[in-house]
Amino acid sequence: QMVQGNEITASTAVTTSGRSNAWQPALELFSRMLLHQLCQDVISYTAAIASCEPVGRWQKMLELLMEMPLLDVVACGAAVSACAKAGAW
Repeated sequence: QMVQGNEITASTAVTTSGRSNAWQPALELFSRMLLHQLCQDVISYTAAIASCEPVGRWQKMLELLMEMPLLDVVACGAAVSACAKAGAW
């Protein structure tokens, strides 16, 4: 029997992909959440933002940060860190 996907499993998949430096699959999973009628919440946004940090995708991080319905300290911290690493102040 297959497991039904939900926001928790989707966010976990985004987080896991991001932690293994697979930022492209992480962002793809994040964007597909809406196609499967899953809510992109603060946890999934933070996971998507954090997946961009190690590879210096600060522009995408800021784009995601601006889309967030509710800003989160962890997401903002990841964005600041990525901008600092890229010298994009």
